Amino acid sequence: MWEWNIKDHLIQGFDSTKDNFGVVQDNPKILIFNFVNGDTPVANWLHFNSLQYNESLDQILLSSRKLSEIFIIDHSTTTQEAALHTGGIYGKGGDLLYRWGNIADYNKGDYTDKTLDGQHYPHWIPDTFTDGGKIMLFNNGNTVGYSSLEIINQLVSSPGVYSYNNTSG
Repeated sequence: MWEWNIKDHLIQGFDSTKDNFGVVQDNPKILIFNFVNGDTPVANWLHFNSLQYNESLDQILLSSRKLSEIFIIDHSTTTQEAALHTGGIYGKGGDLLYRWGNIADYNKGDYTDKTLDGQHYPHWIPDTFTDGGKIMLFNNGNTVGYSSLEIINQLVSSPGVYSYNNTSG
């Protein structure tokens, strides 16, 4: 059985005596532990509401409704590699290969810069369809007052290898 756990990929910038201390802005491929997206802290701080598997890329797409972000992780890792920062086809271990929706989540912007808000059902559009390979999702748009259907054109340098852009979503 394969396992990946977010606890292995957390960073915080408050307590330098802890192993996961670091500069959040310099580490967008791991998740800040104490970010609550302008909301009241709750036990279900991530609220993953969707998990989609892409067999051809061997990647998993996760949706965090509470953080207003989507994440892609590498399923090609072993369970041991999934707990690390190296390994798998893409060489990142269990770190995030891609994230989109809320740059405030890694201190690159603030609450007003987020592009997603309470999204649901992100999934890869099948390659045989128009916009194949892109990600489509329903964006609730709670703070802007309207919902939308979003099609995300992830920046890629090769199939399944995403380019980081610190100004997008």
